[in-house]
Amino acid sequence: MKTRIHQVAVLVLAGLLAACGSKQSATEGSTGTTRPDARPTAQAAAPNASPAQAPAPAAAPTETIAEAEPAPEDAAPIVAPEDGTIEERLMYRMEEAVDRARRGNFEIAKVELLQLLREDQVAAYAAYNLGVIAYYEGQTGQALEYYEVALEQDPTFAPPLLATVRHHMAGGDTSVARDLVRRQLQNSENAPTVQGVELYLTLADGRYEQVIQDGRQVLIADAGNMDAHFTMAMAHYNLGRLELARYILEEGISRDEGRPDFYFALARIYLDRDEKIRARTYLERALEIDSSHPEASNNLGVLNLESRNFEAAEQLFRGAIERAPNYEEAWVNLGNALKGQQRYNEARDAYNRAMQMSPTYPAPYYNLGILFLDTEMDGLGEADRIQRALEYFSDFRTRYGAGLPAEHPVNTYQSEAVARLEVIRELEQSAQLEQEQDTRQPEQSNQEGGYADQACFDDFCVDDADPDQCYQDFCGGSGSDGGDSGTPASYPDQGCFEEFCEGEMDEAQCYEDFCGGSDDEDTESSDGGGYEDQQCFDDFCAGDADPDQCYRDFCE
Repeated sequence: MKTRIHQVAVLVLAGLLAACGSKQSATEGSTGTTRPDARPTAQAAAPNASPAQAPAPAAAPTETIAEAEPAPEDAAPIVAPEDGTIEERLMYRMEEAVDRARRGNFEIAKVELLQLLREDQVAAYAAYNLGVIAYYEGQTGQALEYYEVALEQDPTFAPPLLATVRHHMAGGDTSVARDLVRRQLQNSENAPTVQGVELYLTLADGRYEQVIQDGRQVLIADAGNMDAHFTMAMAHYNLGRLELARYILEEGISRDEGRPDFYFALARIYLDRDEKIRARTYLERALEIDSSHPEASNNLGVLNLESRNFEAAEQLFRGAIERAPNYEEAWVNLGNALKGQQRYNEARDAYNRAMQMSPTYPAPYYNLGILFLDTEMDGLGEADRIQRALEYFSDFRTRYGAGLPAEHPVNTYQSEAVARLEVIRELEQSAQLEQEQDTRQPEQSNQEGGYADQACFDDFCVDDADPDQCYQDFCGGSGSDGGDSGTPASYPDQGCFEEFCEGEMDEAQCYEDFCGGSDDEDTESSDGGGYEDQQCFDDFCAGDADPDQCYRDFCE
């Protein structure tokens, strides 16, 4: 059997907690500035809060981490000191390669690790570290190949097994993960290190008491097994035994201070206790050990959201997404940070990204509803915007399911949206009615006395677009002279009137000018002459109510 060196430096794979079978979820909410007391801030829920939860996503192959520009000293090959044993010199080279990888100098680190891959004593560690670098570069398939090489070199080596199990669990292939663990148990002759990885599968099943029972057996065989410490702590956490979980985690840290997952788990416990200062301390410590830890970045970002430090929160969420591009909760929280900076269109895009990644995930629909309810969006009127908010709230309810609590804020927001939409519709209807009434309102005559024949005007012209012209056309006069022009029979020389004056603006004046006088000039006697046939007038018309008309009828 090959002789291998133990306690060789290895890279920490971001998101180790994902192997627990849970994910960081963001309680739905917005940190908008319009009504700070009405919107709950996003919270990162503790992993393993529910055995039904899925693991946090692994980095997508399409995402490649930008490589840091190597410093001048990094360009030189790693040269181990000449003194010391072969094992010591190999360990030195491995530690230097890992350190360069941690600082982002992946290319230089890969060259050295590929050389170390040919050394039996450290080949398993070199293969695993190459897999971690491939994972960070978005080459998931290549990473899995390197993990397989590491397991072939050392069937008892837990980190590559845990990384592979996490990958299959993230993709929902739990049965594949179980088969792999069973195979490694057989290949390693039930090594405690492999049994420790198996505990993560039991934890993901929600069999917490079984985790505790099996974990104790692992610790009897291997008191320093950190996977047993961690999974037992998480089992107690999910059973509500927070103090016991805290004790086990702190005991684990006393054995190995370089495990960021332990600090992250402690931060969750203190968040549950609302001890945010201590939680922040542990999250910052986790990121000191592994700056690419996505869950720690997300939860520290949430604390910055709560303190309204939106710019810092944005950077943390982007860091989490950079290492885990499919981390839907971090996308939702990024949307909240952008909304807090009034970058509403960018916030909408972040929510949509989370929605596209997981159409059944409720949080982005809820946050989009709040966004459309509270803020103006490009190209949408207020009514359309609020209607869209209602649609998002309805989608949120559908995805949340029957367990939506009665006190959930979505109930208040939906009622508010419905009331606002009703007011808008009523105002629109009222404005439309007023406009219709305005179009029917007649133009009134400018004269003070109205129309001489008001009855004719009311019958024919009150709704006409040009009432004065209508009055002139249908009622026999202008709309401004205040009098009636008389009937055609009012003029003695009717033929002259009809030929020259009918339809003129001032028919009476026209008759006087063209027909030789007013209606009674030719018939009514003057002071000197009376009527032409005075005798006839005296006999028949002297006492008539209209003597002139009588004279025309009987004496002419």
